[in-house]
Amino acid sequence: MPPLEAWEKVYIKLGSKDSVEELDNHFMMQTCTECHGGNPNELDDYEVAHEGLIDDPASIENRVCGKCHTGIDTTYANSLHQQLWGEKTAIAKRAGVDSFEECPASLQDGHAGECARCHASCGDCHVSRPDDVGQGFIDSHKFKKKPHQKNQCMACHGSRIAFDYMGDSEAGRDPDAHFAKGWDCMKCHDQYEMHADATGVSDRYHLSQAPKCEDCHDEADSNQYHQTHWSDLACQVCHSQAYNNCTRCHVGGEWAEDPIYAEQSPTLDFRIGANPIADRGFDFAVVRHAPIAPSSYDNWGAEGTMVNFDDLPTWKFATPHSIRRWTPRTEVGAGDGCAASCHIGAPMGKAENAKFYLLEDYVETNWPLELDANESVIVDDALPSDWLLELDQ
Repeated sequence: MPPLEAWEKVYIKLGSKDSVEELDNHFMMQTCTECHGGNPNELDDYEVAHEGLIDDPASIENRVCGKCHTGIDTTYANSLHQQLWGEKTAIAKRAGVDSFEECPASLQDGHAGECARCHASCGDCHVSRPDDVGQGFIDSHKFKKKPHQKNQCMACHGSRIAFDYMGDSEAGRDPDAHFAKGWDCMKCHDQYEMHADATGVSDRYHLSQAPKCEDCHDEADSNQYHQTHWSDLACQVCHSQAYNNCTRCHVGGEWAEDPIYAEQSPTLDFRIGANPIADRGFDFAVVRHAPIAPSSYDNWGAEGTMVNFDDLPTWKFATPHSIRRWTPRTEVGAGDGCAASCHIGAPMGKAENAKFYLLEDYVETNWPLELDANESVIVDDALPSDWLLELDQ
């Protein structure tokens, strides 16, 4: 095989570096062809040199990284990022089967063609922008141990996380308190969570490596409001600003043209619902609207497959990345108690606070096809009866 110097002169852009070894230490241990294939014996003929080329060795199909990084590759192959277990669980439940593998072929094929394109490979997090958001190296061909927050994490997790976390001045949202401290995504979402084997995990909230507020914030602090509500309310109920909600799917085609769901997406909203994840231990949690409708998969040729659509809420448990100490529910006017900004009924509450809750009338008015699906998270029956009387007056 020709010396590596011959390759770098012809094909590798070194930028300010003098050699590929300076560019990245991977090149000190192996040659280009060990990952990318091709013909190293015909450097003068571009076409012949690139025969059998693997343009994306880190892709899910190729998984070349696993030749060296065997441990991480083994667990990551079944991670949430790679397998999208949460989506698959929801599709299976709405289809009335126990697992995604039991879903009709139309659902499995449609998911593979639409949703699965957002799978994240090793390269999507450690060397380049993901394919679905434009591709391109982050820093030439250098492998980064830590993903780039803007060009990798937020390139995919944009509308529902990036704008929440970094703030949105046009929408009147301040940056998340953790972002304001200079924390990046990896401060909470570390490598152990990202690479974890999630086989059998129904969603990200049931992954044991997932972060929780109480990992840093002690229940036994002296704040009287925390002591009162710690076991009743998810932290975001009080400490989240409004956040983006999707009202239709973010892919093209028939979904984008559905007249019921195409009016507003995403929309800035804040809703407190009955906690849909019982083992999280709260009575009330923040809920976010998911972009799903009974006809969502019809363009996959899957008409009539969502036989149990109403068995799963479309307003789902959420942990918005828009945390602030002071929010519309923690700030009160002079002389008012905390309840004035959150409770609906007397003696201290106000009827206008109904805008914070997922009430039946709100769902029926805006998403009539989803009323039955959200029966378990709509809060009318969970709130004190005198609060609802306040609204009727």
